[in-house]
Amino acid sequence: MKSASIVFIIVSFVVTAMGLLGAGIYLLQLNIISPIFNGELIAYCCAAIAGAALDTTIGIIAHVILLRAKEKKELKVIGILTLIFCSLLAGIFMLLIKDEELKENSNSNA
Repeated sequence: MKSASIVFIIVSFVVTAMGLLGAGIYLLQLNIISPIFNGELIAYCCAAIAGAALDTTIGIIAHVILLRAKEKKELKVIGILTLIFCSLLAGIFMLLIKDEELKENSNSNA
């Protein structure tokens, strides 16, 4: 479950980057065709950037906590935040991790 959580967090990063790249290319083409931006389009851009920043921030924090966690209770809050803001599957897998798996990995890393 730990490996699956890490994989889906990384997949979330890739999808977010591709979405921002696509939005950037779209806006660049729109600016070339019509150089006047309206307020609604700027609001959508700001919302997309804020969402991507939130997704990336929570994903990085979740990844670090997941690598350092030794007990399941350490993952409860970040698992829920990951579930809501970052990746549905990564959050579910983080909440389903067992203590034995975390202790196994911490012993092999030491």
